[in-house]
Amino acid sequence: MKLLIDMGNSRIKWRLRHQSLTLGAGSATYDEEAVWDWLVEISAAHPLAVIWVASVAGVEREKRLLAACAELGLPAPQFAAPRASVAGLECGYRDYRTLGVDRWLALLGARGRGDCVVVDSGTALTVDLLLADGCHLGGYIGPGLSLMRRSLAGESAALAAALRQPLAVCAGPGLDSTGAIDSALLAMGAGLIRSALAQMPSGAQLLLSGGDAPIWEALFEGAQMAPELVFDGLEVCFSQDETGA
Repeated sequence: MKLLIDMGNSRIKWRLRHQSLTLGAGSATYDEEAVWDWLVEISAAHPLAVIWVASVAGVEREKRLLAACAELGLPAPQFAAPRASVAGLECGYRDYRTLGVDRWLALLGARGRGDCVVVDSGTALTVDLLLADGCHLGGYIGPGLSLMRRSLAGESAALAAALRQPLAVCAGPGLDSTGAIDSALLAMGAGLIRSALAQMPSGAQLLLSGGDAPIWEALFEGAQMAPELVFDGLEVCFSQDETGA
């Protein structure tokens, strides 16, 4: 039995896997008082052979996971780290160690899907270009929609009032301050994604993950939701280690 954990900036997501089956899944936020309750429940119900982790959450939160696992008598978590080359994926960064592990694992999960642009839209909007032969061409990092909204709200009381409204998804110019801001943010994000697609061979797939993925799915015909890429990449990464490949 394998426990896969994705520790993001604001949430922890997990998948309980046995062979090729997902037996359970869930998520929690770090500010929840019972943030590790799910781990207690899993440890009581299932014998875990390994715990594989993707983390961009920082050292302190990782220490909390390590302590929780030790207290419950669970296997020590193994944390993934980027590599220059694995399973046919060639990292395009000059220094592979500076590529975020979540992006690297998502690329590893996308390997084998042909030419694709991998977009994760949460706190940040990240866009990576991957060729069918496994060559990573590099990528882009920009602020996510919520982060851009908060940035504008902090600059002006009038903008802050406008941005108390939910994000308005519209294709053209906004007809009020909220719509004008959100239309601009969507246009900027969509422009980045289109620019990445234009650099790829014709027919490249657009793979979407993250909390804002449904917004981009509505704007890009043929885009595919791919919320499991990091978990897929975790399995590829550590399975390679187990087989010695």
